Formats: sequence, structure tokens, C-alpha cells
Amino acid sequence: MRTPLSRRTFLRGLTGTGVLVGLCPLDAMFDGNGLAYADTATPSRRFVLWYKGNGVPTRGYFSGSTPEHWVPQAQGPGFALSTALQPFAAVRARLRLLTNVRLPKDPHAESFVSEGTGTHEGNMSLNLTGFGNFDPNQNPSNLKNSYSYQRLGGATPDFVAAKSLGGTRLGHLPLVVCPAYNANTPVFNCLTFDDSGRGITPIASPQALFTKLFSGAPAPMPSPSPADAGTAAPTSDGGRQRRRSVLDAVLGDAARLQRELGGADRQKLDAHLTAIRELEVSLFPPVADAGVATPPPAPPPPPGASCTTPAAPAASTDYTVVAQQMNSLLALALACNQTNVASYMLTKNTSQQVMSWLGFSGTYHNVSHGSDGAQVVNDVLKITQWEMRMLADLVTKLDVPEGAGRLLDNTILVATCENGGSQHHAGFETPMVVFGGQALGVKGDVHWRAPSGTYAEQVWFTVLKQLGVPVTKFGTYGTALVNGALG
Repeated sequence: MRTPLSRRTFLRGLTGTGVLVGLCPLDAMFDGNGLAYADTATPSRRFVLWYKGNGVPTRGYFSGSTPEHWVPQAQGPGFALSTALQPFAAVRARLRLLTNVRLPKDPHAESFVSEGTGTHEGNMSLNLTGFGNFDPNQNPSNLKNSYSYQRLGGATPDFVAAKSLGGTRLGHLPLVVCPAYNANTPVFNCLTFDDSGRGITPIASPQALFTKLFSGAPAPMPSPSPADAGTAAPTSDGGRQRRRSVLDAVLGDAARLQRELGGADRQKLDAHLTAIRELEVSLFPPVADAGVATPPPAPPPPPGASCTTPAAPAASTDYTVVAQQMNSLLALALACNQTNVASYMLTKNTSQQVMSWLGFSGTYHNVSHGSDGAQVVNDVLKITQWEMRMLADLVTKLDVPEGAGRLLDNTILVATCENGGSQHHAGFETPMVVFGGQALGVKGDVHWRAPSGTYAEQVWFTVLKQLGVPVTKFGTYGTALVNGALG
């Protein structure tokens, strides 16, 4: 009979290294019904808040006959994906699209605004907290100068969820991919905000996230100082520095565990450690000194083997690669029970990112506010499709086995942004894209159109209740479940 293993088991490094390596779901962690042993009666419930900036190409982006690229024509199950949602074709069974979700009008918004606040930052606060921005000068009518705002109106849903769904090594993981911002304030740089509306700084690179997940990993050997650089003797590895793998520190514990596992679990553990090593190599690639030919890349070494890498990789500007690396690491963190809650900001509120990899020379925000209506819609559609491809990549990486089910079955991911259409800072048609949660009662492959007057904060209240979070209210209007929103 196999020995039961806790879902919260880690491979522990040698004394003094501080290295912890989370394990993937193994058969030894679950009983014959697929339920986790020991520390939980059922698999962990997880929540991911996913965010993009600058709206989506929905009708009303410009006045006139703007084509609808976001809202599908048909409702219910088996609907035809709209143009912007085509990247979800392979994951549509996990998709529940909510449309016609709105923002209430903020009482301090400018007079021409019928819904929301009329600003990116104000709409973000209304969407994610149910309240408008907090003015540090205690001037609630100062929305026109809201760039000075340091806070949202309250806690975001992920922060609320983490209070109940925590209990893991990392109670919450806030992440960001594309770094360009509109102003250097929390409202434009953070996605997670605490009970007082203060922003929590996100982890801004895959390399930093890798280090966070495997804290205490052995540091690389130092580079020669500038004064010594001209006289340093050549190294036998072509100028590359040696950096120990995080797996080196846990070799002994891994070998011990291998002896206790069954054959299928040994294969799973081998594959898990190999995947970590391959990801580590991709994040910290070997480089050569100037003038030294770079040899062709070698295949990834087996788990635990040393390799030569620099102290820190150069920041990548290929944000497709960066997003995919972040996706892999987040999926690893959730699968290995290192966290149950994360926030993920692909592009920031009012993002000023230059999407050069998509052929753009202007900033995302400026592109979304261009004067040529048809061109702007096409440009925003192109960017949105890239964002949805990155989201689909994350969903695919979350859809992995866990016990008798799948990790995504017990994970609810909700994607949103601050505006429906960015051109007019629209408070109507606020995007709400739900993935996963099938074991929690969420029905996939459905386009659900909300009844008139359904506000985002009511949806967040419903999501939190579906996750088992004991909330009684979220925002101003989030006091009762929205029937049909999730299943």
C-alpha cells in the first residue's frame, strides 16, 4: 500500500540554502476518489484575476456603424466566437463569456459621463472595488486630476479571496508582464489593492518570479569588477559564468522521495523536475564574452546538473516570450500548491506599451485613442487578439491533471479591463471573461448576456461566493448573487 503524501509537501534544500521546490500533483497525494489526503478534504480552490488595459473593440467604440468584434451574435452554449475571441477556439470548453456588464456612474464623475467615471483609473477602481478612486487630498470631486491618486476605493477581489484561500507558502502572487505605464503611481502600476486601497507592487519579470518561487536559490558566481575586467584570465567555459541550479540543493531530498514513490509517480516527479530545469535554463540562458564564439545550444541537462549562466539575464523585449514564461511559472506555482491566488496584469491600466512586435510604433494608449475610427478599431482588435492568445496560453497551462480531475476544474480565472471601449472610457460592456471552475459549478462554452443593470461588483461578489469566500458585500451593489452568471 502506498504511503499517503500531503499536497503541501516540498522538496527541501540543504541546510542554509533556503531552497524549497513544490511538487506537482502525485497519485500518492490523493485517495481512490481523487481527493487530497491529510491537509484538505478536497483539492484547493484557486482564483486568478487577469487584466489588460485600454478596452476591447466593442460596438460603440466610436459613434456610427462601428463593427462588433467583441460581443458574439449568439448567446448560450456553443456560440460562434467573435473576431476578438478567436484565440479561444482550443479552450472554449473552459470559457464562459459574460457581456452587458456595466459600471455604475460615479457621483463625482464629469457631467457628460453616463456610466463609470470617464477616466481609465476611475473605471478600474469602480470595476475592481465597487468604489471610485480615493483622493489623498480628501477632495472627492477631483476626478479630473486623478493622476495624483495613489489608491483605489478599496480591496480588489483577489485580495479579498486570498484571506480565505491562503494557507499556502505564498499567500498571493501579484504579477505584471508589459512594464510601460501612464504615470508612476500605484493606480497605473498595480492590480492588487488592499483593504485601504493601497497598491501591492507586482513581480515584474519571469526571472524575479522564478527566484520568488524557489527562494534561497544559490546565487551565481560574481563577475569580475570593472577594474579587473581587462586583466581577468580567460575562463575555460568561454567566458560564461557558472550558476548552480536550484535543483542542486534538493537532490538528496528528491532521491529520498523517489525511493518512497510508486513507478507512475516517479515518472511524474522526473518530468516535473525536468520541466523546472528547462524553464530555469530558458530564463537564465548561457552567454559568451565578446569576441568568443557562442557554441550551439546543448540539450537541457538532467535535473540537478549544474550549468553556466550569467548572474541575471538581460531584460527581454519579446513580450510574447515573457508572457509565456510568466504563464508557465504561474501554472507551476498553482499546481505545486505554492499559492492559491494570483493577479496577472498583461498590460497595465492606460498602458503606454509600444507593441513593436505587432508592428506598432505608437503607444498602446495612443493607438486606442486615434482619430481614424476604422483604423483604431482594427488596431485595437490586433492588439486584443494578441492579448487573448496570451490568455489562452495560460489557460492551456492550467489545464493539467490534479487527482481525479484537472487543476483548472478547481480554479476560477476572470479576465477584465478598465473600459469597454477605450475611446470614450466607456462604462458599458465591461469585459468579463471567465475560465475554469467546472468542479465549482461554473459551466463552460457559454455566452451569457447579463440582464440590464448588472454591475461588475455584483459579478465579483458572485465569483467570490462561488469560491467559498465568506463575503457579505462587495462594493456598493455587490450584495446578492447574479443568477445565471456562472452556471
